[in-house]
Amino acid sequence: MKAYRKHLVIQDPNHTVLTGLPFRPGEQVEVVVLGEDPAAARAVEELRRLLQETQSLPSARTVSEEDIAREIARRRESQEAEPSRWATRAQDGASMHPPSDPPQDIESRVRNPL
Repeated sequence: MKAYRKHLVIQDPNHTVLTGLPFRPGEQVEVVVLGEDPAAARAVEELRRLLQETQSLPSARTVSEEDIAREIARRRESQEAEPSRWATRAQDGASMHPPSDPPQDIESRVRNPL
């Protein structure tokens, strides 16, 4: 399926014309209209800046791609092992890190750089 994005400002909520589309006459397409949410856009930009700043910290430079992949796999395995417990903890706003688990190597290195 081809995807095409076009940004425009709605002038008339009852009638909007899209021109210059890269599709042939008679080709079936799906149209999805998404309104922009300025608050969400600000939150995404704030998160992007935070992640960029975090990644530039000296302690973050000691974390390898392999470390990240292992940590993601470990957390996914934990969530699959106890899905109801994880769902309850997430709804309560609790940490997704089980309290009985000691900090993992990747977390220790980011919090306590060498």
